[in-house]
Amino acid sequence: MVEPGRGHELDSLLRDLSAEFRAMSRTVLTGLEITPLQYHALVFLSREDGLTMGDLCDKLLLAASTITDLVDRIETAGYVARDRCAADRRVVRIRLTPAGLRVVQEVRRVRGDWLDSLLEGMPAAGQECLLTSLRQLCALLRSRADAARSGAGA
Repeated sequence: MVEPGRGHELDSLLRDLSAEFRAMSRTVLTGLEITPLQYHALVFLSREDGLTMGDLCDKLLLAASTITDLVDRIETAGYVARDRCAADRRVVRIRLTPAGLRVVQEVRRVRGDWLDSLLEGMPAAGQECLLTSLRQLCALLRSRADAARSGAGA
């Protein structure tokens, strides 16, 4: 049983945390001359290199024309390269370059350091409780998303 109002409190806390995290991230990304959306594309490619343009559209929830412009910009910056599929020349895969991977790693390092500095203000038991609860919440979200996907495909 969930106490009344817990969902609203969680929503509020997640929004506050997200806003602070985005503000800090924007500072890092501005220094690297990359937009948050471009960074998110690089992150998806770091997790699953060789996504098609359509895959990237789906992951970023954007229209094809927007993805084309975004990929043009990060390709010009040297962060990604386009590869045409030999079997089907209509298929274009986006590959992360070493420079793109360095951007992702640098942003993750700075963000990780920032989060470590926040966690230093909490006792070790509180840190572990927070991480355990967030892992559980993420697992529940993934489980629901998987169930929704398998229900949609049935």
